[in-house]
Amino acid sequence: MTAFAVRALLSGLIVAAVAMLARRSPAVGALVASLPLISLLGVIWLWRDTQDPVRVAAHL
Repeated sequence: MTAFAVRALLSGLIVAAVAMLARRSPAVGALVASLPLISLLGVIWLWRDTQDPVRVAAHL
C-alpha cells in the first residue's frame, strides 16, 4: 500500500508541476508534458516489481 501511495503522489506531483509551468509559460509546460516522464516511471516500477524483461519490453 505504501508503494502505491508513493507512486500516486509522485505522478500527481509531476502533473501538478506541468500545470504550474504551463501557467507561466505554455511552451515550457508543453515541452515538459511531452516528455515521457510517467511512462519512464512506469517502466522503472514494472522492472522493480517483476524483474521480467519480457513484460518491460512489451510495455515499451
